[in-house]
Amino acid sequence: MSAADLVPGRVVPYRYLWARERRAGLVEGRKLRPCVVLFADEETAPGSRIVGVLAVTHTPPDPDHPGSAIELPATVKARLGLDDAPSWIVVSEFNRFTWPESGYDLETLPDGRGSYGALSPGAFATVKEAVRELRRRRRIAGIDRDG
Repeated sequence: MSAADLVPGRVVPYRYLWARERRAGLVEGRKLRPCVVLFADEETAPGSRIVGVLAVTHTPPDPDHPGSAIELPATVKARLGLDDAPSWIVVSEFNRFTWPESGYDLETLPDGRGSYGALSPGAFATVKEAVRELRRRRRIAGIDRDG
C-alpha cells in the first residue's frame, strides 16, 4: 500500500472494525471490505499520516437511523470492479489510524493494486456532506485503531 492510494475518495481494501465489534471487545476487523478514504491528513511525522475510512457494506441501513448510509450507485460499483449486489457506504462511523504504523489492516487486492479506484467527485461530495451533517448532529462515531 502506498501513500498514493490513501487520498480522500479512494476505495481501499481494509479490515474495518465496526463500533459494535469494538464494544464487544474485538480489536481486529473480521472481514476485508472496500472502504472509502474519508480523510488522509498531512504528515504528522516524516512519512506518516492520519487516515479515516468509511466501510462499504451489503447490509441495508437501519430504517430507524435515516442518513446513516448512502447507497453506492451500481455504475460506480461496476467501475470499481465490485459485485453487482446493492451496497451502502456507512457514514455514521469511521475507523481512524496512523499510516503506516497502524495501517496493518490495509491490504492489497489479489492483482497487487492498493485500491479499487476512486469515487466520482460528485459521489464523494455526497458522502462528505452526509458526514458533515452527522457530525453537526453529533451522530457519528470514530473508532481509533491506533493501539
